[in-house]
Amino acid sequence: MSSKMNNTKIKNTKMNKNVVPENFTVSLALIDAIPVLFFGASMIAVSFIFDSYLFLIGAVICTLSGAIKVLWKIIVAIRKKNVWWMFVQMRIFMPLGFIILIASLFVDRALINVRAMWHAVISFPSVIFFALGLLGMLLMIVFSFALDSTNVKANWIEQLINGIAQICIFIGVMILLLTGRAGGDGLSEQITGAELDDFDAVQIEEMDPEVLKQEIDKCVQAVINDNVKNKSIVASDIGKLEALDTDAAHRWSSIVEYWNKANEKDFVNGDILPDGLPEDNSLCIVVLGYQLNADGSMKDELIGRLETALANSDKYPNAYILVTGGGTASGNVEATEADCMAQWLVENGVAAEKIIIENKSKTTAENALFSYDILDKEYPEVNSIAIITSDYHISLGCVLFNAECMLDENKSVGDIAVVANASYDAGFRGSFSMSDQAAWLQHLYTRQ
Repeated sequence: MSSKMNNTKIKNTKMNKNVVPENFTVSLALIDAIPVLFFGASMIAVSFIFDSYLFLIGAVICTLSGAIKVLWKIIVAIRKKNVWWMFVQMRIFMPLGFIILIASLFVDRALINVRAMWHAVISFPSVIFFALGLLGMLLMIVFSFALDSTNVKANWIEQLINGIAQICIFIGVMILLLTGRAGGDGLSEQITGAELDDFDAVQIEEMDPEVLKQEIDKCVQAVINDNVKNKSIVASDIGKLEALDTDAAHRWSSIVEYWNKANEKDFVNGDILPDGLPEDNSLCIVVLGYQLNADGSMKDELIGRLETALANSDKYPNAYILVTGGGTASGNVEATEADCMAQWLVENGVAAEKIIIENKSKTTAENALFSYDILDKEYPEVNSIAIITSDYHISLGCVLFNAECMLDENKSVGDIAVVANASYDAGFRGSFSMSDQAAWLQHLYTRQ
C-alpha cells in the first residue's frame, strides 16, 4: 500500500473502493472546500447576469458534487473509511453539471448578450483574474491525469491551485458586477437603461451614434428577455427604449403584443385559413419548408404542409403562394426545399405564375428575412401574409415573420402584416417555447 501511495505517477483512475487514502486530514478537506465555496459564489453572481434556470441547475449540480467530495475527504480523514459513491459521483455529476452549464449558453442564448459579455470579460482588470482562473482550471485537467488522488501531497497541490483559480474567477465576476459592465460593452461612457431618466433629449441626441446603437440594442435585449421572464416590466423597458428611439419603441411594442398573442391557446388555426382575408393578389400564402431527405426528396411532413397550402389556395385562388427553404439535402446539393415545393404545387394544379420561390434560407429566421425581402422588392401589391406550416411551428413562424415586417425601417409599420395562419397536424404535442422564440427573435434582430 505505501509503495503505491508514494508513486505520484499513478492516475486518478487507479482509485477504487478498496483503497483508503492514508494521512488525509480535516485541514486538507477544508482546503478542498475553498474552491467549492467560491465556485458556488461565482455561480450566484453570474445568475444576476444570466437569468437561466438551466444554468442554475447545472451550477447546483456542480456545487453539490464538489461539496460531497469535501465530505468524502472528511470521512476519510476522521473515520479512515472510503465511501466509494461519494468519490465516484465526481466522475458523473461534475461533468453532467458542466454539460448543462454549457448547454444553457445555447438553449437560453437569448437571455444574454454574448458579444457584450465577451468584451466585458476581456476588459481590464477583470481579464487578468479570468486568465488566472482559466490557467488554474487547465492545470487541474493536467493534474487529473498526472497525479495520484490517493496521495496527500498531490491533493494539497490540486486543491491549492483549484482554490486560487476559483477565487480569481470570483473576483473577475465581482469586478464585472461592481463596475456595471456585466451585460454591457465595457465602455466607461455608456449608460444603462436604469440611468436613462438622468439624460435629457439633448444629451441623447448628442450621443455618439455607436454608443447610442449599443444602448438601443441593450434595451431591445431587455424587452425580449423580460417578455419571457417577467412580462410586468416590459412596459418599463419599452419606455426606456422610447427615450432613445421612439420609432424603435413603437415597433417593439407591436412585436411584443403580437408575440404574446401568438402564444395564446387559440392562436393556431386548423388546416383552413379563416374567412375574410383579401380575395385578390394582395394576399400571399407563405409555406415554410422542412428538411429534405438526403437524396433531395421531400419528407411526409413537408408534403403535408403543401397539401394544406393547396387546400387554402382553392379557398383564396388569387393569392400568391410563396415557398421558402434552401438546400438541406445532405446527399444532393442541387436540391432545395422551395424548388421541390414549387414543383409539387405545379404538378398538383397551381399555376406557376402564382408561385414565388425563396430557396436560399436554412432557418425559420432566414425564411422570414429572405421572403420579406422578395415581397418588399418585387411584389409591392402584397400587404397581407398568411403563414402555413406544421402546427407546432406556427407560433415561431408567425412571430418571426411579423417581427421582420415590423423591423423594416424603410417602410411604415403595418405595410406588410401577418394576418392569419393555417396548420398541418404533424402529430406532435407542444410547440417552440417562449425562450426558443426569444432566441430566434434576438437572432433575427441582429441580422437587420
